[in-house]
Amino acid sequence: VHFIEDCYRDVLEKVGNAYPGLPVILHGYDYSIPGGNAGEWRSPSYASVDQWLGKPFHTIGIVDADLQKGIVRAMIDTLNAMQISLCGGNHPGGAYAHAFHVDVRDVVGYDWNDELHPTDDGYRKVADRFRPVLMQALAGA
Repeated sequence: VHFIEDCYRDVLEKVGNAYPGLPVILHGYDYSIPGGNAGEWRSPSYASVDQWLGKPFHTIGIVDADLQKGIVRAMIDTLNAMQISLCGGNHPGGAYAHAFHVDVRDVVGYDWNDELHPTDDGYRKVADRFRPVLMQALAGA
């Protein structure tokens, strides 16, 4: 987590120094659902249904679908918490006043095209979360 946070800080500092007042928008993804388990409904033509999450989980012996979902949830929550701590634009105490966080957790539901990418309807739901944060960020720019 520290490496990822350091990378975010580096980008936010460089953007802040090069373009003072330019808002930066961060988001920490929704809770994707690992593929290849019972009840699978997706069938992307460009990838195996478990290419990015399900297969790696199975490879290391994590075969319980609820445990897989719980691990993904913990990872996404950790990423979002770190981003929120950086985004002072819309979170009091955030380290960077020009950074804004968009919370897209629990938005996509089952509108996933594959393990990482929503369907068009899923992306619309995500975009609906971006709109108010973008308006807030642009109002101060």
